[in-house]
Amino acid sequence: MAPTLGHWFTTMFLLRLGAHPHCSVDECNADLSLYGEYHRRHKVCEIHSKTPKVMIGGRKLHFCQQCSSFSEWIPKLAPSQVLLQEMMKLEERADVLKEGRRCTT
Repeated sequence: MAPTLGHWFTTMFLLRLGAHPHCSVDECNADLSLYGEYHRRHKVCEIHSKTPKVMIGGRKLHFCQQCSSFSEWIPKLAPSQVLLQEMMKLEERADVLKEGRRCTT
């Protein structure tokens, strides 16, 4: 993406102030003045905006591109693990029915 004239003026303004916006992810010193307005506004570099989980202030977070904010990172199960869990629940229910007990799930 080619820098625009507005990007150039913003960059020069920040450089004159001595302020260099940088990525808010721990141990990332990416200079956001080289990135577009989107990345500067959300204080995240392009690499970390697409990373599944990042560390900010010692907390595991995820950058949601849909709402443009950081949220708590929740691990997601692979589809095969979800399927395996569902199959185990069904087998448990079938065993309960065979034994004549009441199903609690």
